[in-house]
Amino acid sequence: MRSVYSGSGSSNILIGQEAMKHTSFDPTNDVSPILVDGEIDSLEAFEKMMSVIYKDLSVDPTSCNVLFTSHPQRSIKNAENICQILFENFSSPGIYIGLKPVLSAHAAKCSVGFPVVIGHDVTSWLPVYQGHSCTTLFGTTPIAGSSITETLLEDLRIKYPNLNGINFDEANTLKQEHCYVALNYEAETQLKAAKEVSHGLPYGNITLQQERISAPEVLFKPNLIGVDISGIQHLIADQIMCCPIDMRR
Repeated sequence: MRSVYSGSGSSNILIGQEAMKHTSFDPTNDVSPILVDGEIDSLEAFEKMMSVIYKDLSVDPTSCNVLFTSHPQRSIKNAENICQILFENFSSPGIYIGLKPVLSAHAAKCSVGFPVVIGHDVTSWLPVYQGHSCTTLFGTTPIAGSSITETLLEDLRIKYPNLNGINFDEANTLKQEHCYVALNYEAETQLKAAKEVSHGLPYGNITLQQERISAPEVLFKPNLIGVDISGIQHLIADQIMCCPIDMRR
């Protein structure tokens, strides 16, 4: 998902999409990013965010434990700051910071696997063996969700040069609702097999066809957007071969 935002307008505190909407209407609103590349950038904004979450959920922070997800290369200082704020300012009874790949494997009821987490800014993977992570085999690539959204946005601006109002958030919604990974990209491109769909925007209707598969394809062919690195399928295969042979079985 995208980085979380905290904004304040007059006496109100807003987070997430609500903060972004109010910023577009009034640029004077104070909006600051909380998460940057998976790390907390503003402790003050993080504390405000937690206050709003507890209030909206009508939850007493002293009566519930908190689970946070993190990546294997997380900063120890960052984790300490999270715990300090929750323990000292909210009197949380318990906190657990778990690794995303390990939690993904547990959610799938697997103790052995190779979870791949495609986030907003980075795609990461980490082998899990017998319920434990192999952190020395952690890998990442900068081609992630935002890369797909930016590719789709650029394609739409080329296709609809007069459609100046479309923004990143709208392109992100289009990606989530209409894009998919083609099983055979070359064949579907030649046959134009992608079904044409229409989507209504505040300033007009648009149609998507080839864009539905060309945007996600950057995960596997970063050269489509001018990035000279291997696709995730090759990076993951190489990482699997680096695992001990007993794990690969």
